[in-house]
Amino acid sequence: SIDVRDVGAIFPGPRGHVDFFRYHSVMENPQQNSLLISIARIAAEAGMPSRIEKSTGLLAFSVDIDNGRRQMVYARQSTCLLKSRDDLATIFSPCCVLSSEELSNATFLRSLLVKSGELPLGRFAIVPTKEEEKLLVLMCDQIVGTMEKEEILAVVEILASEADEFERTRGRDDY
Repeated sequence: SIDVRDVGAIFPGPRGHVDFFRYHSVMENPQQNSLLISIARIAAEAGMPSRIEKSTGLLAFSVDIDNGRRQMVYARQSTCLLKSRDDLATIFSPCCVLSSEELSNATFLRSLLVKSGELPLGRFAIVPTKEEEKLLVLMCDQIVGTMEKEEILAVVEILASEADEFERTRGRDDY
């Protein structure tokens, strides 16, 4: 079981780019705490270890990718809560910080939309960081109440693999 008072931090990426996803501290938000512990238990049943980060309150998975690469995947309670559901989680993997040139390049942004439609799971999103940068993430929303261990395993592995592939094509391995 996970004791949220005694957890270690996992490296969140260069210059702490993941901190912007802090929805609420696990200690401050019992509903998120319960949701993340549920995800962690399902993942543990699937043989996938995870940790709740003290600094962000996120559930973190470190996924080994081929060729010695590793990709981080995170989970938090969704900020897009459905009226009838309080067990919706956003699971995401950072890809890269986007340059101002990329953000103003319509061809690049359209390519992200096309790629989102071709992905086996998830969608690209551009989100702000504390450093006022824009981070590209690959994310999906999952209902935790009906989640099975094969599902969390597949979601985390697919998001990690696809996000890492995007990083790899840019010659990077930041997350």
